[in-house]
Amino acid sequence: MTDSNNHRVGDWAIEPIPPNDAGRAFYLAEYKPFRLAALKQDPEAFGSTYAREAAFPDETWLQRLSNPRIKTFVAVRRHDRRILSAVSLVGPMPHAGQTVSNPTQALLSQTAPSGHGSSSTTSDGRKESGEAKLREGIKEGEHRHANVDDDAPLLLYQNTGVYTRPEARGKGLGLKLMATAIECARQEARRTKQQCQLGVEVYTTNQAAINFYSKCGFEVKGSKAAESEDDKNRPEFCMYYKNLLF
Repeated sequence: MTDSNNHRVGDWAIEPIPPNDAGRAFYLAEYKPFRLAALKQDPEAFGSTYAREAAFPDETWLQRLSNPRIKTFVAVRRHDRRILSAVSLVGPMPHAGQTVSNPTQALLSQTAPSGHGSSSTTSDGRKESGEAKLREGIKEGEHRHANVDDDAPLLLYQNTGVYTRPEARGKGLGLKLMATAIECARQEARRTKQQCQLGVEVYTTNQAAINFYSKCGFEVKGSKAAESEDDKNRPEFCMYYKNLLF
């Protein structure tokens, strides 16, 4: 679980969970109970439930870890390997213009090729691709990277599973984990010579989460369209990183 890219500060370290034997053992022994505790302690913050995920067999948990489009980063205490905070970077998503409440589940259940853009209809009846909508996030005067392929589809990544144990809050762990995830998405954009957008969905009533993502450089870009009665009862904002990554 250790490599030269790990970030160590004081008595904790930020690490990716690798999809190897050591990573699988760590995922089941440490990350699974961390995730279940988060769902139980703060159920209003997640698009999933404790009851749902507690029923998952280990194979389902390991399916998340082995999926190359899901990368989980954790802040662990160095002396006992206890997870203090975590975030997952999911993507590229099957539909480039659409964030979802449970991106991990969406990714595991979708087989659409990466970069496949969703579309919507504008007021005058024209079709507008999901990629085109996300490209509007480029600030005026911002210069494109010389190596970006203009014709390549826009990649969309989502952050999910963001949580810090109550006793570990106030140490900046969540901010450092998000910075790690953002840099990972940026490196993927550069590797593929494609622009990349980073999104997250957050419940409109979760002001603490909205404030946190704002500190990380995300901006509210609109509300998620309700697709069910549950969505209507728990409306969500769509937040995107302030700039496209490249």
